[in-house]
Amino acid sequence: MLRKTPPNPSSFPALQFTYAPSPDELDKNLLVLFHGLGITPQSLPWPTPSPTLPDVRIFFSGTRFTLPPEGDFPQNFIGFGKSLRLPETALLAIKGPCPIPYFDEETGWAPAYDEAGEGGTFMPALNAAPPPAAIPLSAPRHIAGFYQTRTLLTEFFRTVLLAAPGGASTSGWPAGRITLLGFSQGGRCAVDLALFSGLGVGGAVSIGGWIETEMYGAAVAAPGADGVRVLVTQGTSDEVVPVREVASKKAFLERMAGPGNASVVMVEGKGHTMPTSEVELRAIAQFLASAAFRCAVRESDLDVIEISVGTKVERAEP
Repeated sequence: MLRKTPPNPSSFPALQFTYAPSPDELDKNLLVLFHGLGITPQSLPWPTPSPTLPDVRIFFSGTRFTLPPEGDFPQNFIGFGKSLRLPETALLAIKGPCPIPYFDEETGWAPAYDEAGEGGTFMPALNAAPPPAAIPLSAPRHIAGFYQTRTLLTEFFRTVLLAAPGGASTSGWPAGRITLLGFSQGGRCAVDLALFSGLGVGGAVSIGGWIETEMYGAAVAAPGADGVRVLVTQGTSDEVVPVREVASKKAFLERMAGPGNASVVMVEGKGHTMPTSEVELRAIAQFLASAAFRCAVRESDLDVIEISVGTKVERAEP
């Protein structure tokens, strides 16, 4: 048995999180989960003020709006993590630090909506306030908020999750044993943290979320990537990230991550949703298993070569 002492919420009150130990009582690895906003423009109960709204999908109830449970709250994302059935892996889901206007409990990872509500109309039938206006990804407020979130998360990792020498936790994990996984805006946050924080985590998976060129100026590569591998899964019918934009987003991701460190899996017919197909779930599970394997090899200092499908292996002469 290798049980880690669960991270104590009181040790870092600036962030809320939910933790679940590995069911096999071997907490060798840690999968950190980043929920999404969960909203899409097509399901807004008001006229959309912009064709480039961030990802939202909302339900109206009385005078407030609530988000559905699919991948948008830490406790539900923990459930998704458990469904992956990863061996020797504990789970930790973080609640985004940025509140969303007109929502009681829901949060995100950077300011995405403005309470001003410009561009919308009042709907007396719903007794609703004017809709919040989308904040463009290129807006200084959004970019500054994302950088602040990265700084906060980096401090959280070093204080609560990372074992020495990278962090201060006496019962934490080596950086290479920690992998990140997020949905939509949470996926973008996970990739950004993996590539730009310098934490040296084992990798990051993003479900339908991409880092954007607007956020990084003239950067030619992520300064903190250092071989960190990234996987993005993308649906061909995604209404938030149209398939026509994938090529340019993939090229930018590959430039930031470095040669051979970024992979993209296209999922036929999938929209902007959490994974349900065997193809996508298998790709995610294989990526996470590969990250754990690479870390185990580094720790054991064994002479092991990782071979991918299609690699030709020459037989050595005795």
